[in-house]
Amino acid sequence: MIGTIEKATGRRPRGWLGPALTETFRTPELLAELGLRYVLDWANDDQPYRLNVPGMLSVPYSIEVNDIQLFVGKSLSGPDFVRIVKDQLDQLYADSATSGRVMSLVLHPFVINQPFRHTYVDQALEYVVNHPGVWVTTSDEIADHYSGPSRLLLMDLRGRRSGVRGHLPAVAGGACSRRAGRKPSYWAYLGFRPVRREGVPGLATPRRSIRRT
Repeated sequence: MIGTIEKATGRRPRGWLGPALTETFRTPELLAELGLRYVLDWANDDQPYRLNVPGMLSVPYSIEVNDIQLFVGKSLSGPDFVRIVKDQLDQLYADSATSGRVMSLVLHPFVINQPFRHTYVDQALEYVVNHPGVWVTTSDEIADHYSGPSRLLLMDLRGRRSGVRGHLPAVAGGACSRRAGRKPSYWAYLGFRPVRREGVPGLATPRRSIRRT
């Protein structure tokens, strides 16, 4: 499967999201042997963490802030979706005063891209992208930064914005606004950026940050 994805896209996957978040006891080990570096199957933390398999990380994924769960499972409305995204972001931003957080916004085109939901996904994404201190990024970049030499210290990202970028659907995804002329991807990641220790040349002194994916 990894080779098939690489052949079709021209890019080898670096992370893995299993069908319905399923794994066996050997899945992380097998993925590591194939050169993958992280999984998104463990929806149990708002921060990345290392697995027992050398070199493998768990990057946060959300079952709750997920269009299938909200719209299909709970039959919530578009305004409910916008409120939940805002509440999730605001709480994680407050939590990030002491250490960074990852907000995973899980979107599936066949759910969120229904025309009557366009207005609401635009409202939610615009709130996220325009929020001070939010790094809109990808799971690949979150894994890279967490794996860096000083992952315990975080950069202040207030006032900085990044374009919304996508990687491989169902492996490392990004969100995009319908108004940008692109369909929403499978899920959105909103950033987490560790930096090196204070005093290292060329890097800002860390104060406060937030992660969103």
